[in-house]
Amino acid sequence: MTQERLQHCPYIPLPGDWEAYLAGIDKKQRHEIRRKMRRVESSDVPVHWRIVSNNDDLDAEIDAFLDLMGQDAEKRLF
Repeated sequence: MTQERLQHCPYIPLPGDWEAYLAGIDKKQRHEIRRKMRRVESSDVPVHWRIVSNNDDLDAEIDAFLDLMGQDAEKRLF
C-alpha cells in the first residue's frame, strides 16, 4: 500500500504565551480581540477559559464549536 499526500494542511505556529501572540498580530486584530474580551468581562453571563491540550479532547471541542456555529444561520454555511 502506498500513501500520497493530497493537500498540505495549513497551520499557524503559535508563540509560547498570550502576550507574545498579541504582539505578533497587527494593531487592528489586537484592538478587536481586546474589545471582545472587555465586552465578555463586562457581561452578566459567566465565561470560563480553558486550554485544551489532549487531542481527543480537542476533537470533541472542535465538534462542539462547529455545532454552536451551526446554530447561526449565516455561520451554518461555513
